[in-house]
Amino acid sequence: MLRKRSEMSGTKVTARQFRRGVADRWLREVGSETLLRANQGWRSPTMVGQYVRRSASELAMIEARRLFES
Repeated sequence: MLRKRSEMSGTKVTARQFRRGVADRWLREVGSETLLRANQGWRSPTMVGQYVRRSASELAMIEARRLFES
């Protein structure tokens, strides 16, 4: 379905890019890693790390602000 919709829109979106976007947005909106794993069907916390590796430092700053600037 993702491939078909991607072609229809004239863009190229892979399943990996989609999963990365879901994980990134979930954590930016202060969702928990545990529930992200449950939502995506991932058993290992390693999977979360694989999908947010690029944005991990930015996500860490968001979390730090949330915890220490309130």
